[in-house]
Amino acid sequence: MTTCPQCGHKRTASDDRIVGAEACPRCGIFYEKWQPPPAAESAGPVPENSQEKTKGQKSVMAAALIFIVLAAFAAFILFPGSDTPPQAVAPPCKRMESTLPITPVRGMESNSYMIRASGKAEAVTAAGQIFAPDRRTPVLFKVGFLFVQDSYTKAAPDFKLQVRLSEWAGDRPGPEELWVSVPCAIPGTAEGFQADWVDFDVPHLRLDPAKQYVAWVTLSGLGNPLDAIICIPGMGPRYSSPLHGRGERNPDPSRSPYPQGRRALYRQENLKGDVSPMTHAAWEVHDSGSNLHFRMSFENCAAH
Repeated sequence: MTTCPQCGHKRTASDDRIVGAEACPRCGIFYEKWQPPPAAESAGPVPENSQEKTKGQKSVMAAALIFIVLAAFAAFILFPGSDTPPQAVAPPCKRMESTLPITPVRGMESNSYMIRASGKAEAVTAAGQIFAPDRRTPVLFKVGFLFVQDSYTKAAPDFKLQVRLSEWAGDRPGPEELWVSVPCAIPGTAEGFQADWVDFDVPHLRLDPAKQYVAWVTLSGLGNPLDAIICIPGMGPRYSSPLHGRGERNPDPSRSPYPQGRRALYRQENLKGDVSPMTHAAWEVHDSGSNLHFRMSFENCAAH
């Protein structure tokens, strides 16, 4: 019995009636002429750079797998019972405040500094308080000053002023202002005398504790009458002690409410009431501890 080497058909006696004994009745090949198919040629050698590339890819995949396994293990250890670890959240900023002067001042100097809308040389047309913020609370959010009006201001019953904030450039405000308040209208007085505070909200301005700044007031450049006047009293280099039994004050020269502060006055000629020259000429600067009646509020962070 013959078996076809190609299709595996086992020849029977009845197949002789279909095809001769030399051929397969199913696939028709001749048994003697059949040859096995040639073996598939083996692939040529892999180029060296391909081998290196394959090794590099395997290394990257192995490193990625190790990282995933370690991350999953760390999440399981550090955050048990949680599907995903919580995102890191920065601790909230605990708000701190400070003021200048640090302690409220008792009383004021008897002298005040008249600020005019315009004037000749030696007339004050701008006055300011030089200061530096505490390094722990460098964000300024409020500034104000005490003003005084007397009967001679009745000629200008409704004039305006502005507060400006600049870096202190040694003997004058720096040319670029950091903040300028909206104009504030000040009515005159018919009572002969009045004193009050004017405060402005500052849009949380972060200052550099290593620098000095000046907050300064002027009536110039606001369309005021040229004879408009307002007064800012001096804070004084010392406190006044409580009244003695005989009604006398006992000044204590060893204490100062604001020892690092200084007042500065712009005394240059300004006949037209122009604010632009005030950063181009030197100001008159007084000794440390001799301050104008300013007050400022600071905090440590602007986000709250």
